[in-house]
Amino acid sequence: MFVVNSEFNVPIPTYREEPHPTTCGGCEVSFHYPPDTTSLLYRFHIRYYRDVLAMVFAIEEINQNPDLLPDITLGFWILDTCMSPSRTLRGIFGLLSGEQGPVPDYRCGSGPMAAGVIGELMSSISVPMARILGLYNFPQTENAISALVDVNSSRKGTVGVETLEAETLEVETVEAETLEANKAEAETPVAKTLEISYGSTLSTLSDKLQFPSFLRTVPGNTFQNVALARLIAHFGWTWMGMVISDDDVGVQGSQDLKRGIEGHGGCVAFIEKIHLSYPPEKILRVVEMIRGYPVKVVIVHSPEAHTKVFMETLSAQKVTDKVWIFSASFTMTPGLFTKETWKLFNGTIGLSPHAADMSDFVESLYKLQIAKSPNDILMPVFWEKVFNCRIADYKGIEIIGTEGKRADPVLCLENQTLYDVNTSFFELYDLSYTYHTYLAVYAFAHALDSLASCTPGHGPFLNGTCANINNIKPWQVLHYVKKNRFQINNGEQIFFDKNGDAPGAYDILNAQIFQAGDIRLVKVGQFDPRAPTGQDVTINMSAILWGHGSFQARPVLFNQKYLCISVLLM
Repeated sequence: MFVVNSEFNVPIPTYREEPHPTTCGGCEVSFHYPPDTTSLLYRFHIRYYRDVLAMVFAIEEINQNPDLLPDITLGFWILDTCMSPSRTLRGIFGLLSGEQGPVPDYRCGSGPMAAGVIGELMSSISVPMARILGLYNFPQTENAISALVDVNSSRKGTVGVETLEAETLEVETVEAETLEANKAEAETPVAKTLEISYGSTLSTLSDKLQFPSFLRTVPGNTFQNVALARLIAHFGWTWMGMVISDDDVGVQGSQDLKRGIEGHGGCVAFIEKIHLSYPPEKILRVVEMIRGYPVKVVIVHSPEAHTKVFMETLSAQKVTDKVWIFSASFTMTPGLFTKETWKLFNGTIGLSPHAADMSDFVESLYKLQIAKSPNDILMPVFWEKVFNCRIADYKGIEIIGTEGKRADPVLCLENQTLYDVNTSFFELYDLSYTYHTYLAVYAFAHALDSLASCTPGHGPFLNGTCANINNIKPWQVLHYVKKNRFQINNGEQIFFDKNGDAPGAYDILNAQIFQAGDIRLVKVGQFDPRAPTGQDVTINMSAILWGHGSFQARPVLFNQKYLCISVLLM
């Protein structure tokens, strides 16, 4: 399950009739509300769609590999969460029941059962998703995109991988699961599915009592909080503020991060909340409060969707004297903001889960052709946005860009290729979550490969039995995912710890904006929790471009003695 569209038609309540449902651009046919009754946010994101393409690329790569899952073909379904928890839950219940509509506690579909889910990117979506899947021992792995893996196929059949956009994935740590599961599997009418997330970092998701079947290929916030605290200490900054999303993810993450900063001798002077549902006047109040503080360093711990109006208001109010530090929860997405707003990001520092080389995947992006993807309903949307054209007879969603302008009605040409355009829209300088989507697919593939290679009498289940390859249960896949340690093509070792987390490093990125308007996210350092103390943070100071346009010394900030008083503004 992936988040691809983030534009919502949010009805403004009149209190004179039952509210209309919130709908998502590109997700379903939405109601045509009068202009003054709907708040229109953003729409299709190429960066998120890139994560979908990474999942497809990994599956095709595995299907062509004779040494991994021989004679078994992986397949997939894709669901768009539209950053909506309610839509995500409806999709989850539909997957569990085998029907488009939710049928809790029963499986009505006749097709093969899915073995797991990949997704979602945001923790706020992953948490409710993981709670439902945990009830059924559905393995969930965290990776910005949510994928459902179907393992109920014959040896030469298809293993369907369903992609679901969910931010949190969990792993069950109860070793006695196999005894109970073997006993109960014949009695339960419901499918059980594993979930692996590629982007949800909320530390609560490591709690296996709450989220027994959630895993993630990205490090949890526990590592991130240490990384941010060490990064700030490295620069010698001791007084800062914090802006967080107004939800459980933001509140819990901010408290954990605050403790980490204070543990390294720093002080968090204020914590302000923002949310995409806030009215403009409330966002303006937050901006004015931040403007009034003498604090120069501000940490943003929020998914980017909640920051759009906030950052645009900062730009409009000319609040340009701050140094912004972004946690890994925030994905720097140039397509989300106007060029004017992006000027605020110049010189900012951010964390991102470490990504390895993906040159083969990048090459595959250039070779995309709409004619070769007839079943991809997102491809026409992507194509129209990239080439600013219209596909003949296509009745899909309307494209709205960052400036709110509709695409030119000129028809697309049949021979267009991505070699003909500037592919900066793919934002290839930061493949962090795309890479972890790729890892999530391989985690499922290696688990299924181990399951299929089981020798009867020496299996991990009751009396040494193995899973039936023609009737695989998701809890069996969960067992193998938790136990497996595998190596991908670049030699990196991947495994999940007892909390379902994949230990890993963070890349330290610097946003650099040049006069021509080019936006680059440059890797300037790394945080590796496995390195010796004092060597865990490495930074190339000469590579950092600060907000004043200089590659020289960092800005001079408040560092004098002070009384540390933290204020949480509601």
